[in-house]
Amino acid sequence: VNRLAAYHAREQYVPVHLQAGWNRIMLKLYSITQKTAVRMRIVDAAGKPLPNLESPPGVALLPLTASMKQDVASQPETGNALSVLQQAVGKHPRSAPLLAGLAMLYGIEFLPDKAREAALEALNLEQGKIHYQLLAARIENRAIHLPREVRGNNSRRHYLAALDLDGKCVPALTALAEFELNDQRPRESLARLEEALAVNPGNLRALRLRAELALEEDWLEEADKWTRALAKASANSLAAALVQARVESRHRRPRAAAKAYQRARMADQSQLSLWLAELQSYERLGKNGTAGKLIEKLLQISPRSEIALVR
Repeated sequence: VNRLAAYHAREQYVPVHLQAGWNRIMLKLYSITQKTAVRMRIVDAAGKPLPNLESPPGVALLPLTASMKQDVASQPETGNALSVLQQAVGKHPRSAPLLAGLAMLYGIEFLPDKAREAALEALNLEQGKIHYQLLAARIENRAIHLPREVRGNNSRRHYLAALDLDGKCVPALTALAEFELNDQRPRESLARLEEALAVNPGNLRALRLRAELALEEDWLEEADKWTRALAKASANSLAAALVQARVESRHRRPRAAAKAYQRARMADQSQLSLWLAELQSYERLGKNGTAGKLIEKLLQISPRSEIALVR
């Protein structure tokens, strides 16, 4: 979708039909200038992992990058906790906090149908508490067993309900703004973001979306302004560096774009696409010596890197 997005497990779902034997899955990565990585998990319609899956002979799986290892390691061991919570909910079936905790663990275990059921049960018990609306909104958007449009509409409904409870709820405002930006409704998105930033001027998600919106609408001065604000709020932010690189490129300021790509690469050196973006920016400037030094650094980190070897 050519946009900045967090790289989390179980973020998007795509329905596929598998045949007996080997199946080939083709993926297309469009934006090489942004943080690019792919991983997948194949599950049934209820969100449960399929057993006995194998990779075909001669296909070597790539090792996890450092950032992916960190992301995987951050996922808690849920087996014991899930069992304990299930027993607790069995004893206290009308406890909204227990049901909410169970919903979150079901989500981590990739059981979207059960996660949705538990989240909605908790919400029915505590309709007037905003964090149950937000939990339901997030889980509805990941309910793989429902059609995509239904998931989106259900999620929006809960975010709107959260705003009814608190018109200044920044998570709801930014989530709805992102929905509207993806639906190509920039004015509605802009209004939401202005409300969110009025409440919390340093909210990183709102600042990132505000800069992206300005860039998409070709408001280059506005994009410049909000990119600087994003960089100020998060000096080491990969998102800030990438948005700034795009802004500088649109302004036809290649040296500034190269520096922004360098900051992006320094923020996450495990992503080869960031090395390539910085390398290409030096080549456009004719700085072959700098490009050569960068290739040497890449070969030290990844001796078999195709990017460096081809260069």
